[in-house]
Amino acid sequence: MYIRLIVFLCFLAFGVNAQKTCSPQEIQDVLKNSDFTYQLGGLDGEVTPKDYSNKLNSSEYHKNGKGEVVKYPASDDFVKAKSLLKQGSIQEAKDALTKVLGQFPKHAAAMTLMANAFAKEGSTANAEQWFQKAITANYSDYKAHLGLANLYAAKGNSKQAVDEITIAHILNRNEASIFNSLKTMCSKQGVDQGDWTFQPQIAMEEKEGKKLEVKFNMAWMGYALPKAIRTYEPGHVVSSKDHQILLANEKEGLIAMLPAGMRDTKVMRTPEFKFLKKSIDNQVFEEFIYYEIILREHPEVAYQLTQKEVEKIRDYVLSGRG
Repeated sequence: MYIRLIVFLCFLAFGVNAQKTCSPQEIQDVLKNSDFTYQLGGLDGEVTPKDYSNKLNSSEYHKNGKGEVVKYPASDDFVKAKSLLKQGSIQEAKDALTKVLGQFPKHAAAMTLMANAFAKEGSTANAEQWFQKAITANYSDYKAHLGLANLYAAKGNSKQAVDEITIAHILNRNEASIFNSLKTMCSKQGVDQGDWTFQPQIAMEEKEGKKLEVKFNMAWMGYALPKAIRTYEPGHVVSSKDHQILLANEKEGLIAMLPAGMRDTKVMRTPEFKFLKKSIDNQVFEEFIYYEIILREHPEVAYQLTQKEVEKIRDYVLSGRG
């Protein structure tokens, strides 16, 4: 197993370097020639997970034909429909949404609202049809997947319900209520989502006089140094939110840190290292990175993902994180 892992890491390193990330030797060269004076040391205590609960996605954004993430055109009828639906004026809301869709036929958020209107009437077949239309028009509409999950759950289709609630969660990673629903549905099927968050045990701070303080637990040194370079070093700073660039740079640090962690059985029992290694063994390394790291820090990346990529992340999540 160890040989298999080393070979796999070498293969990944080749792919990472092809995307213009730093090899271990290049990292050493950057540190040696840096204008910063690096002050390396151990952490004073445990680094607790950051709160990303305010970093949420909206179903009113979609990817246009050019691949750009944009908001649907402003529509008074759409705003009116939302208000009418909250008041319980279902038919009036549907009439307003019909006007919206007459003007903007691919307005997936309006389709989702139409589905909700039918669901409130108890017309589940029409509701399901409209949720599916919304997903076809905009796969990243998490509310459509959420609505579909609730319909399937009500009908007793637990497998489909779990699939859809998981996709809704991926598409709006930091929405707590969706994750809580996911955990409840998964527990009924014997899938433990665990109670842990990927939190690197590193801390970085720029000091006066071009000094850069980088603290870390020893097992995290291989992750800490590339992260410091990507955060502070001119010419190496990652400002792009392109998901492939973010993915490549996370690979860079994770590949560098894992061999050291594997030499410490206590470290390998921590969820970050345990499930990192498990993801490599199960060939879902990229899905691990997207779900545990990128989509928490940059939930808007979900708009860039293809249906196939989202479904592979769904399969990773449903494999169990507990």
